[in-house]
Amino acid sequence: MCARTAVAAARILESLDKDSDPCEDFYQFACGGWISQHPVPESQTSWDQFRALQEKLLVQLRGVWQLQWNSDTFQVMYASVYMYNFAGYSA
Repeated sequence: MCARTAVAAARILESLDKDSDPCEDFYQFACGGWISQHPVPESQTSWDQFRALQEKLLVQLRGVWQLQWNSDTFQVMYASVYMYNFAGYSA
């Protein structure tokens, strides 16, 4: 098993509520662990893995946007955009 598969499997297992009976409440069994570990923030009406990931990405992007830009920083950012486009990730 590769490392990525192991990480994905661990995330799935962490999301489970192993104390719940899947025959009684499958949603609680499948998602209860994640829900108990990630309460809905007061500023939100709902919360899921996609929203949590979006918030994490925004924090990382704020860090990039707040960098003290200089010529070296520009070259690094240009190279990362080039690699992103070259790798075929762009739309």
